[in-house]
Amino acid sequence: MVSLLAATVILLTGSSLDRTAIKAVLQGGSPGFKRCYEAALRRDPPDLEGRARLTLTVAPSGQVSEVSVDFPMIAPGFTQCLRGVALRLRFLEGPAGFKLTWPIVFRQR
Repeated sequence: MVSLLAATVILLTGSSLDRTAIKAVLQGGSPGFKRCYEAALRRDPPDLEGRARLTLTVAPSGQVSEVSVDFPMIAPGFTQCLRGVALRLRFLEGPAGFKLTWPIVFRQR
């Protein structure tokens, strides 16, 4: 069993969207993030756990234009998968883009 715990969204630059709308999009990606973790557990070290920090740049169109993933363990396939899921997220359009950081804790139950 896998546990995915998402912390509070940290807006790094302004957004016209409220935090509830932003968090709803991020939580909508949770199944994809969870699949990344489950796949990583099958191929990477069995003790793969920790906090991933996703930093997303979102264009005014709502499309994620840039993603960086910080994770404490060396697991390139896992972090690449997380990046791919994040790039597919779609936020509501707004007059300006924004940047956010979203910490997610991955652990086995």
